Amino acid sequence: MQTKSPLFSIILPTRNRSFVVEKAIQSVINQTFTDWELIIVDNDTDDKTFKVARKYIGGKVKYVRTGNLPMHTNWQTGLQETSGTFITVLQDKAQYAPYALDVIQRQVSTNPENHVFVWGFIANASAFPESIPSNLHTYSFSSNEVLQMFINENHGRINPILPKMIFSCCHRSILNHCEALQQDLFQPLTPDYTSMFAQLSYFNRLEYIDAPLVHFNEEFSSGKMFRRKMLESDVAQDFTRLSLNGRKENLYADTDTSIESLYNLMMGDFNRIKSRFGGNLLSFEGNKLSVFKEACEQIHEMELHGVNAEPEREQLQQELGRYPIFIRQMITDYEASISVGRYQAQMDLSSAFLVEMLRAMLRNGKKVAFWGAGLTAEYFLSQLKDSPHAISYIVDINSNRKDKQLLGTPITSPANLLKETVDVIFISTVAKWHREVMEQISEMNINVKVLSPLRVADFIQLS
Repeated sequence: MQTKSPLFSIILPTRNRSFVVEKAIQSVINQTFTDWELIIVDNDTDDKTFKVARKYIGGKVKYVRTGNLPMHTNWQTGLQETSGTFITVLQDKAQYAPYALDVIQRQVSTNPENHVFVWGFIANASAFPESIPSNLHTYSFSSNEVLQMFINENHGRINPILPKMIFSCCHRSILNHCEALQQDLFQPLTPDYTSMFAQLSYFNRLEYIDAPLVHFNEEFSSGKMFRRKMLESDVAQDFTRLSLNGRKENLYADTDTSIESLYNLMMGDFNRIKSRFGGNLLSFEGNKLSVFKEACEQIHEMELHGVNAEPEREQLQQELGRYPIFIRQMITDYEASISVGRYQAQMDLSSAFLVEMLRAMLRNGKKVAFWGAGLTAEYFLSQLKDSPHAISYIVDINSNRKDKQLLGTPITSPANLLKETVDVIFISTVAKWHREVMEQISEMNINVKVLSPLRVADFIQLS
């Protein structure tokens, strides 16, 4: 039986994951640093987790049976059992590196003025490095910097610095602050984020340990389920029933826009905690541009996983319709950048295929002209510069480009196609003009094959 308060209190909330929770428990027991307590908060609908956990209960391992509580209430119940100087949460789908608490306590000792420590994580990886990284670095951030990043930057990229308790710890003095405000640390709807906002409202700095100390299995992520709108999953149904009283419309009750995205849900939590905790949060307002951008990210992720995102697209367009054209254009450009980044490999392969088609035609003595003297033409010309035969010319309807050159290839008007015949016209304009260009070529009534990146199948049939 422990006679003094430990340095670390680790809350392990779990619900219906008896098949993974033992690894989480063992990862605490196997820590090289031993001044800790573990509180298992069993919110199961049955006794399967208890059967797994009972052999570990006793001494430094506490067990609290709850059952059918909302997530935030279950976490708060575990918090009430803690006695450690620093408090953290270990999810049932996660495990610590064996040296995790050792690394953290060294930073606590080195930086006694700091009360919040955040560390790196890995997802779906098989193993941690065998020992503490020799080149371990730490970085200090102000709470205002972290809040700025959360509100203005891509959420997925800044996630590692967010003190959400699941890969961070904070000094238990936060509990005195919560008590003075008559507020819980863990509140709906997202207890990891609401606790983060509470910490950032009160503490002024945090220390980031740039090393992976915890491993997550994303397969069981409830956040992923909601992000991908897999609302019929057991996890999503459970959350809706317990945390929302069965009413999904409560998800976005405190948000500033009608966008139904996971990030906007978090911003609703931010608004609520800001009104209750004040402090450092009072200087910040939600950024609607970030809400729109994160909605674009979520739509692409849904589509990537085969989920129909048309309702979300329509909702986003309706919301954007309330804003000036330049805002709408910013979001259009942002979504285009997502597509380019996400499908870069496929686009590279498609471009390589078209380059090889053009190169083969030139090699076989075909005369090829481009239609369009923009960046697309410049790219393909640069890829064909080593071809033994050159592109004959480029046609462009922009009279300002006539009689000029692009990478040594003459630019002329479409009328030149009637004078200087070619075998193939490659449409090198942006995609939205391809149909119009093909109609123009058809009206010219010339005997030529047309290669459009959007109509490759038709070209192959013509060939």
